[in-house]
Amino acid sequence: MGRFFKILAWIAGITATLVVAAVVFILLIFDPNKYKAEIATAVHDATGRQLTIQGDLKLSFFPWLGVEAGAMSLANPPEFGPQPFAKITNAAIKVKLLPLLKKDVEVDTVTLNGLYLNLIRTAAGRGDWEDLAAQGGGKTQPAPSSGQNAVAPALAAFALGGVRIQNATVIWDDLRNKSRYELNNLTLHTGPVSLSTPVTLHLATDIKSTTPALALHLDLDTRARYEFKTRQVQLTNLKLKSTARGPALPADTTELNLNTNAVLELAENQYRLSNLKLLVGLRGDALPEKHVTATLTGGVKLDLNKGTVDTDPLELKTWNVQAKGVLHGQGLLTSPRFSGSLNIPEFNARELLGHLSSTPLNTADGQALRAVGADMKFNASTTSAELTKLQAKLDQTRITGTASLTDFSHPAYRFQLAVDNIDADRYLPPAAAAGAKPATP
Repeated sequence: MGRFFKILAWIAGITATLVVAAVVFILLIFDPNKYKAEIATAVHDATGRQLTIQGDLKLSFFPWLGVEAGAMSLANPPEFGPQPFAKITNAAIKVKLLPLLKKDVEVDTVTLNGLYLNLIRTAAGRGDWEDLAAQGGGKTQPAPSSGQNAVAPALAAFALGGVRIQNATVIWDDLRNKSRYELNNLTLHTGPVSLSTPVTLHLATDIKSTTPALALHLDLDTRARYEFKTRQVQLTNLKLKSTARGPALPADTTELNLNTNAVLELAENQYRLSNLKLLVGLRGDALPEKHVTATLTGGVKLDLNKGTVDTDPLELKTWNVQAKGVLHGQGLLTSPRFSGSLNIPEFNARELLGHLSSTPLNTADGQALRAVGADMKFNASTTSAELTKLQAKLDQTRITGTASLTDFSHPAYRFQLAVDNIDADRYLPPAAAAGAKPATP
């Protein structure tokens, strides 16, 4: 028996030596760069487009089976102009060879540098990607039955070292709608990817658009997990930061910071945000004190199949004002209707007006507007709005009632208000000093 194992080990050693020798031989005699012309011809025959391979092609066989490509570009059809449809500076992908023998797929980090993707839609509505999408002859594969799961077995032993996309540019030029969007300096980095653990993800890019005119920098970090069976995406500790500038915005610079956890039920068209915290900052010389900040916290549930949206109690804070409320919406995709409540606890409106105006507030009673608050319930649609309950406080005054606005195109207003007592003189300008001349009207 011992002799048998010795012979078996000797055969395995010889086999391994032959395999390594064969790989070395192939690497020495095979140069993929000699086949650039044949590769370009094959691509042209399949797509009708010219593939230009400027950089070198490199193959590896052991221990990684992979390919590295240098600069190359794919032309656009002539009607879309001289700019290429796509080009790259370099790219690489490698798969570990030995695990493939056990049907395990272990992919090294996929790298893509200098991607340029130029998507154009003509005035007639034709896209420069459509002929590529139609290369399959328009045939579609039959969908698997509900009891089949063709993807899961193939991916059961899948592992990816990560994805690194650097210095990418994506352009969407819509000549039909006369709009253009550019994603420049696009970076996408992920950690190791597998089916059993979440993956870390970082995305950053600069966005420019013409309609509206906007310049935006975007940073996103999160841990993502995808459940294949349920088609559920979980985004944990999602952090989104953006800085935007443009004439259509309310300030010279608009900053947005979002922290939340998200669950996206793609099969059910249901989306949930929990532990949401949104910080909005506006900066500009025309703003009070040159900046305004507001913070919104709460949660949101959106169901597109039912056309509904519901919020957890939302809380908004800005300056010295705090507002709390809930919102329910229905018919979002047909005829949107909303209902909810809003509570504004008592606050010092005089202090708030002092922040908002460069001119000090001057009233006959210097204590006026120091105690203001409201509690209300409302309904609204795309054509009308209604306060079904209003309880407001203005210093010593209590206001209760209802109000409505119907037909936004031809507004009609209706109020039913009750005021217990009010001293209007408190809110008038101070009386003129004795002997002073009255102001000219």
